Amino acid sequence: MASYAHIHDFHVYLPAWKKESWQELSKSILETFQQIEYSGTKELADGLSKYWITWSALIDFIREGLFKTKVNSILDPWAGSGAMLLELTKTINVKNAKGICVIKESFELANKLDKEKKMTWILGNPLDELEKLKNKYDVIVSCPPFGVRPTTHIFLTKDSQKSLMDDLGNLIILKSLLHLSENGVGFFVIPQGALIVQKNQGVFANLEKFHLHVNAFFALPYPVHSDTSIPSALIVVKHGMSENIFVGELSLNYEKNQRLLANYLEGKEGKDPSQGRIIARDKFRGYQVLVAEDRAERMAQRMGLEPVSFRDVVIEVNLAKAKELPGFEERNDAIYLPLIGSSDVVTSTSELKIKPHNYAQLILNTEKVDVRFLANFMNTPFGRTIRESAYSGMVIPKISKTSLFETKMYLPEKKKSQLLILDADLKINTLITEMQELRTLLWSRPSDVSKTVKRINMVNRQDRFEDWLDNLPFPLASILWAYHIEKDNNQKKLLHLDHFFEALPEFIATIYLSAFKNDSELFIKEKKKIKEILEKNGLSMDRSTIGTWVVITERLAKQTRKMINSQDKAMQLRIKNIFKLSTLDILENLSSSKIVEILQKTNRLRNEGRGHGGIVSDRTAGIRNSELFEYLNQLRQCFGDIWSRWILISTGKMNLQEGIFKVQANSVMGTRTPFKHIEVEVNIPLNSNKLHLIGEEDRAALELLPIIKIAPAPETELNACYFYNRIETDAFRYISYHYEAKPEIKDSDLETAKELKLIFNN
Repeated sequence: MASYAHIHDFHVYLPAWKKESWQELSKSILETFQQIEYSGTKELADGLSKYWITWSALIDFIREGLFKTKVNSILDPWAGSGAMLLELTKTINVKNAKGICVIKESFELANKLDKEKKMTWILGNPLDELEKLKNKYDVIVSCPPFGVRPTTHIFLTKDSQKSLMDDLGNLIILKSLLHLSENGVGFFVIPQGALIVQKNQGVFANLEKFHLHVNAFFALPYPVHSDTSIPSALIVVKHGMSENIFVGELSLNYEKNQRLLANYLEGKEGKDPSQGRIIARDKFRGYQVLVAEDRAERMAQRMGLEPVSFRDVVIEVNLAKAKELPGFEERNDAIYLPLIGSSDVVTSTSELKIKPHNYAQLILNTEKVDVRFLANFMNTPFGRTIRESAYSGMVIPKISKTSLFETKMYLPEKKKSQLLILDADLKINTLITEMQELRTLLWSRPSDVSKTVKRINMVNRQDRFEDWLDNLPFPLASILWAYHIEKDNNQKKLLHLDHFFEALPEFIATIYLSAFKNDSELFIKEKKKIKEILEKNGLSMDRSTIGTWVVITERLAKQTRKMINSQDKAMQLRIKNIFKLSTLDILENLSSSKIVEILQKTNRLRNEGRGHGGIVSDRTAGIRNSELFEYLNQLRQCFGDIWSRWILISTGKMNLQEGIFKVQANSVMGTRTPFKHIEVEVNIPLNSNKLHLIGEEDRAALELLPIIKIAPAPETELNACYFYNRIETDAFRYISYHYEAKPEIKDSDLETAKELKLIFNN
């Protein structure tokens, strides 16, 4: 039977008729399966509700953009139950259309769905049935099976016969392509890694022997088979030879797909990898590598770094001589780069964390680069992006010697600058060590507290708290600023800190809910689970409480960590997609279990104190201030630098230039208002006057649900931040934790109601 896809949110830009068309087809498929008494009807019903969602964009992409010539004949060598072929031919007049079905129930279903009897359906083994076909076809389209055990098949060429061994799906692709007309085109959904790891006896390594070539490769944003999470791609195959391949990414956005098609058909590159790159076939190492290369280039531009040839920096690359330690001859001019995974680059074999054969020893040109500098640099987010750009393969991405020498490096031009950076880093580490020593001294000699405090003040000559606030999103920074400027009143300072730890879980939960709603399958599943936990604890989203937002954050942070730490690269890609981020390190910080622990502890403190207590004395307030400030310091460590790399913006007007939307926005960061005006570039339009989070090098932004609002405060030019508080009879109530002149507002806007009901209702 047909395979069914993961559910994903295609609702944004797809034309409405397509949704109705696929829903109608799904209903028809289900009814037909009931008529033929198919035993798996219940499971089928669960899958059909999402079948049209994934495939409608793919079918639309093929039909609208690639059927530019008259199509008289079409073949699907692995037709499933015929849905793909039926939908493709709905608007074109095809004289000869054939679909090969493998399973009897699918064959019967295809015949019943083909109410106009336009198709010829064949039941049998595709390799055998294709052997019997005599006709040529203008279009061959299919989504053959993934990962079926390799087998050997003999193919006849004009001059000889060729024995190839490959997965069944790839053998079916080539067998069907032998029936492609001279000017015909083939469209196939394959695993993304199929073109990257080409076996000598495999199909894609031997296409040219059959005068065929892969003309284009379009990465799909999500897997297409329900029974596997293997990243997928649509390839276009034609007759002839070509040294280049057009590479892009099929999107969930209809307009973006149209721009991608236009670039492909015109043979030009887009400004963004998703809009198309023309790559030498022998240099192609996967779409994600192109994304990493593009991100590294933009990061380098922001940092003011120029590209450096890998060969200028590295004299020699050695692989391990043994699987056991040490595995290499120790050298002072070498660093050790992990070929798989995310372990640190190190400078000695004694520091290796995984087996030696999973490292490469890089012998450096020490006139150009310092060994310690390059090791540290390659462990930064930027350095890890460079490492990603050297990967090959999809299932287990790996760096090869060949790919290393093709990798661009970005370094300070002068070695002197590298040494200055190392010196500054040493001073920072010295300060950290000294402060740790003072902390130990403080608790080991409490009677000498006065002396210890004097030493602390000598080290901490400048308060960096204000600098930190300037790098926080305004909804949080505005509350902490009120705390910071309150000098002597412990009770007022405590009130501001209490407010901060009330707002914090709501802010973080808003990010999670906004992200997960981008993936309908995950969103529906997690909403159900969250509702169960809330009801069990007597909580509800109808009325905002700290407990409500802590529950949401705890649950969704846990699911985020699972996806980040999954060995399944498709799962990691999926979590990056829903947060609109191109790197995982920001999410690793945000989803830290330590943050959840801080939220739980501060919630308990509030319940034991201001939440359920009487008047707080100045002395008690001072003690609680110290407790909460310690948690604030811990939170600061957990956040790291994410808010300098993932900024909150409020969007305004935008212009489309060469396929890129230039958005006029306000940077909703720090304590100061009015906000700084900035321009950001994205490859899909953003809703105006909405809050978004956007990464520095990303061309996509996460739109936040209207749980948090930034509104001009009345009678001033300043801005105020408001957090959702509860549902009232005719509106949603929001409160501000920092703007005393108007501490609450009500919103009865229909769009707000629609978006909030999306998360409140199941």
